[in-house]
Amino acid sequence: MEIDIHGKSKNFQELLNQSLENEKKMKEIKEITDKQMKKIVVVKDFFQSEENKREFKIVDELVYGFDLTLNFSKINEILENYSEDSSEEKTEVIKKAIDYYLRNIANNEKMTEDSIKYNIILENMYLKIMRMVASFDEKESEEFLNKLEKSKLYEVMRKLEE
Repeated sequence: MEIDIHGKSKNFQELLNQSLENEKKMKEIKEITDKQMKKIVVVKDFFQSEENKREFKIVDELVYGFDLTLNFSKINEILENYSEDSSEEKTEVIKKAIDYYLRNIANNEKMTEDSIKYNIILENMYLKIMRMVASFDEKESEEFLNKLEKSKLYEVMRKLEE
C-alpha cells in the first residue's frame, strides 16, 4: 500500500478526519471527567464531618474510596503531562507518579483493613496500573517494588491474606 504524503487520497483524508474527531472526543471526555472529579471533591469534603456521615449513614470506607479516586486522578494528571509536554524525561514522570502513589495511596494514613476490603477492586486496579507504569523503567520498577513492600498497603493486604 502506498502512502499519500500530500494528503490527496480519500483514505488519508478520512484518517485525518477521524484523528481530529477522536482528539475532539478525548477533550470532551477529559472535560467531563474534570467536572466529575470536582463533584467528588465536594462530596468528599461534605462527608469529612462526622455529623454528616451519621446523618446520611456513610461509612469511613466510602469516604476513603473518594480519596482513592481523587489521588489516582492526580496520578493521571502527572502522566498526562508527560504525553502533552515531552520536555520532561519519561523516567522523571514515572518517578513522580510512583512517588505520589507511594506517598498518598500506598501509605495513606486513613487506610485500614476495612477500607481496603471495601475498596479492594480499586486498590488492586491502581496497584496493577502503577506496576505497569513502573515497568517502563527497570530501575524504577525495582525501587517501586522495594518501597511497596515497606508500605502500609502491603502490610494491610498481607494481613488480609492470613
